[in-house]
Amino acid sequence: VDENEAFDALRQAMAEIGMPRELHTPADLARQIEAIRGIPAEGAVVADEGVLALYRRYQQILGKARKWDLGELVPAALEALRQDEVLASLFRRLCQYVMVDEWQDVSLLEYTFLKELLEGDNLFVVGSPAQSIYGWRRAHYEALAERFRDDFPQAETIVLERNYRSTRQIVAAAASLVPDDYHEGRMEPEKGDGPQVQIHLAYDPDSEADLVAQLLERYREEELLRYQDMAVLFREWRQS
Repeated sequence: VDENEAFDALRQAMAEIGMPRELHTPADLARQIEAIRGIPAEGAVVADEGVLALYRRYQQILGKARKWDLGELVPAALEALRQDEVLASLFRRLCQYVMVDEWQDVSLLEYTFLKELLEGDNLFVVGSPAQSIYGWRRAHYEALAERFRDDFPQAETIVLERNYRSTRQIVAAAASLVPDDYHEGRMEPEKGDGPQVQIHLAYDPDSEADLVAQLLERYREEELLRYQDMAVLFREWRQS
C-alpha cells in the first residue's frame, strides 16, 4: 500500500477501536508503529496499549485486503524464516555471499533478518556513519556497529579515501557538513577543480519550480546550452 492507503487503514482502525481522532494524526501513529516493529523482540520498545491495539487492528485490516505496507515486509520475512526451516535453508544456500549497501541506514531488525539469511560470515557491507539519516526509523549506527563487531570480530575495515565522482568544490562542501573529529569524511577528489557550489532556498514548491525554470533559461542564454543537454535531479518522484 502507499502512504494514503496506509493512512486510510489507520483511520478505519481508529474508528473501529474507538480511538478519538483528536489524540493522534495518522502520521504520528505511523511513526509509533514504526518504532514498535523497527527493532527485534529482544530490544522491543514499551508501547502504549492503545497504540498496540490499533496496530493489531491495522494489521487485520490490511491482511483482510491481502495488502502489506512497506514497514511490515521485514518483520513478516523474518517471521517466515524463523518458522520454516526448509525455507530458511533454501535462502541460505542461495545467499552464500551477501553485500549490503548504505549500511549506516540498516535497522537492528533488518540486521537480525540479514543474519538469518547468512550461513557463515561471507558478508560485505558498505556505508558511512557520516551519512546516517534514518534514525527516525530505528537505524542507529552506533548500536549496529557494536552488534556487528561482536558478531564478526574478524571483519576487516577498508577506508575509501579517494573520490572519483565529484570536483574539489563539491567534496569540500560535503566535508564542511561533517564533524571535524570524523576523519573518514575527509576525501581527496580525483577530478580537480570545478564551479563553485550554489545553494538556493525555495520557500514552497511553486517558487522552487520557478527557480529551476529561471536557471535553465539562464544556462540556455548565457552558456548556450540546449534544453536537451540539461537535467533536473530530484530525490522523490512526487517532487516532479
